[in-house]
Amino acid sequence: MSRAYNGIMRKGLSDKIILSLSYTDQFQYPLKKEEIFLRILGQGNSLTLTDVEFELSKMVIARKIFVKNDFYFLKGSSKHIHTRIKRKTFSQKKWIEVGEFVGIARHIPWIKGILVTGSLAVDNVIENDDIDFLIITQKNRLWISRILAVLIVFSKGRKRSWNGRFSNTWCLNLWLDEESLELPVRLKNVYGAFEICQAVWAYDRGDTKRKFFNLNMWAKKILPNYYIYQKRIIPLVLDTESNNINLFLDFVLNGLNSILFILQYLYMKPHMTSERVEKNFAFFHPRDTKRQLLGRWFRKYKVIV
Repeated sequence: MSRAYNGIMRKGLSDKIILSLSYTDQFQYPLKKEEIFLRILGQGNSLTLTDVEFELSKMVIARKIFVKNDFYFLKGSSKHIHTRIKRKTFSQKKWIEVGEFVGIARHIPWIKGILVTGSLAVDNVIENDDIDFLIITQKNRLWISRILAVLIVFSKGRKRSWNGRFSNTWCLNLWLDEESLELPVRLKNVYGAFEICQAVWAYDRGDTKRKFFNLNMWAKKILPNYYIYQKRIIPLVLDTESNNINLFLDFVLNGLNSILFILQYLYMKPHMTSERVEKNFAFFHPRDTKRQLLGRWFRKYKVIV
């Protein structure tokens, strides 16, 4: 872990509450006490919601933070309460679209998990926001599955352009196959832990969610309360494992997946900037979101304390 991370872990509960509020303040997203409890960084399992409630009361009295309508926020951010409520209304419409996508994509036999990430995962979208998905596939089936999933998106008129011109789209931003469920070292940090714990499992086939969380137990050290809570949540749609393996067909599909990887990579390469693409994973993020978020977060925190 980095020196900055180690410094955060040594801070007291009051500072960690301010860190939690500073992180979500970037998104105009005040928090309720239960949400703050989930987002406490690096605290052991001995911490209870009562402990957080007691500390919040002291901090409100000292005017370190503020509360209105059960939402806690930083100085000058009371207007974000209205923003959060309005965005939740927009989000409810987006979840209908998630159900539409999952209802079709689950019939692709090699898709083992569909996660909603980004703003929608916390009901914080603007009216014409995109929906961001992370899709998990069977080993050696990522690039076959991607072709089929993209066809679904095209058929619904929800395909996003490379330059991001279109809004209100379905973005298949993140892909993992079951051999790459453990996140890479560069994402084993505060940003990665939030991404894991905030994502909503819209679809799970063959107990993939449990495998995913077991392989990413490092996140429990960073966000222990959120990790434990999210691991227990039942996915929106569950399927049992039902694939029958035919050795000859398996051999053919392995080869087809390799060919489709090469073809798709060659097509994407002229458009790629900071994207990371390999045979068993694909991260289609044109910007360094992690660096931007963490930079704004620490600047905000330093101003407050």
